[in-house]
Amino acid sequence: MTQALYPAFKASLMRGEVDMESDFIRVLLIDPTEYTYDPAHIFLDEVPSAAVIDICTLTSKAVSADGVFDSDDPLFEGVGVGTNIDAIIMYLHTGTDATSPLIHYKDEGLTGVPMTGDGGDIELIVDEDGWFGL
Repeated sequence: MTQALYPAFKASLMRGEVDMESDFIRVLLIDPTEYTYDPAHIFLDEVPSAAVIDICTLTSKAVSADGVFDSDDPLFEGVGVGTNIDAIIMYLHTGTDATSPLIHYKDEGLTGVPMTGDGGDIELIVDEDGWFGL
């Protein structure tokens, strides 16, 4: 089980290059048979398209006074029948995969994961403590 912030993201955050509340943050449902977490990965183009099951934009993003990032629970609509969902990747969407920084990989702490898509909607319930804290 892995829950990790990508190291390059941490450096960007420390330099003030990322604003988790105002930037365009997305979450991908990931098939881990197609992608394995690698701390050396920096941008979305390093995640094979075959690994991406679905995409959702986070809403109501907030950073608490104690440094925890949270949002509304993401809703993925019409997730394909038979797709294996075991993980998520959060990233900052810039409009171009080669410049969209990877933020967070998570395959634990998500209610209902792992799961198999049945063609319906999937709402991921994030830990009550938020996505991650610093």
